[in-house]
Amino acid sequence: MALTSYVCFNCRNSYGLKLSLRNFSSARRNRDILRPATAPKPTPDVKHIRQNADLYAQNCIDRNYAGHAGHPSKIQQLSEEARQLDHDLKTPRSRIKQLEKTIAKLHIATRQGTDEHTNEKGLSPSEELDELKSEAQRLKDDSQSMTERKATCTEEINRLALSLPNLSSPFTPIGHAPTLVQYLNFNPQEPPTWTRQSQTELQARSHVTIGTELKLLDFASSATTTGWGWYFLINEGAMLEQALIQYALSTARRRGWKSVAPPSIVYSYIAEACGFQPRDQHNEQQIWSIEQNERDKNTKPQRSLTGTAEIPLAAMYAGRDMNASELPIKL
Repeated sequence: MALTSYVCFNCRNSYGLKLSLRNFSSARRNRDILRPATAPKPTPDVKHIRQNADLYAQNCIDRNYAGHAGHPSKIQQLSEEARQLDHDLKTPRSRIKQLEKTIAKLHIATRQGTDEHTNEKGLSPSEELDELKSEAQRLKDDSQSMTERKATCTEEINRLALSLPNLSSPFTPIGHAPTLVQYLNFNPQEPPTWTRQSQTELQARSHVTIGTELKLLDFASSATTTGWGWYFLINEGAMLEQALIQYALSTARRRGWKSVAPPSIVYSYIAEACGFQPRDQHNEQQIWSIEQNERDKNTKPQRSLTGTAEIPLAAMYAGRDMNASELPIKL
């Protein structure tokens, strides 16, 4: 499978390569994604979010989702409201059961004519029956209203939880200040002599110049197929790519990793279930969706291109139970 070609920003500027503008196809909103009943569903850990609201709020800020930082506290509020509604529903539900039993007895007594006496309120059995039915209906209406509100809270909790970015690894650097890990190629405090060459001589050392002169890269053809900023790997350049891939795979296999070549297209609901939340702006989409015929939009699940392999790999084990002896699974 061919790898995506890319030219760094500095090389584009140095060699006059223009940044190509890519139009992204519009994708459906998460709630509109057609999902079969048996398909994997995203299940956010609402309890963990509720108990660690500050952690998730800070994570939103650290990951440039500042607009979502209020969601964890909102989830706490909605969860408390849902809990209170669940508690408040116990009394009317219990009373409705009592009323239903009493109403059933009065129905029998009225039909059999065995109870013609008035009750302590001075009501006849038929009048008492009407009063109990009215109370039961009122309680059912109130219960229905609270039940619907609870369902709304639960749905909103789920929506807010799914919109949160996944927690970052504790090893992920936070903030915008760069941290020096190590120097590549050379230490700027002890630069090699070739760095003191003229700008023209430095350009001659560029991978773009070297690759073009050695006929390893073809920019002219890619300008026709894709646009500036892309290239064809040709001749030994293509062979070098395959050699590097095989070297990486053989090294990984020697260390116990299993080779997998996943499909590049998945159902859109699979990507959603993985918690992928791209920061799309100005109608851009970081997941490209496959266009559907009009007749298929409401009957067949949409498919999307995957930018990285973890999405289909997650689907590979979705819904499976794994024994502890099988772990870790190294793919």
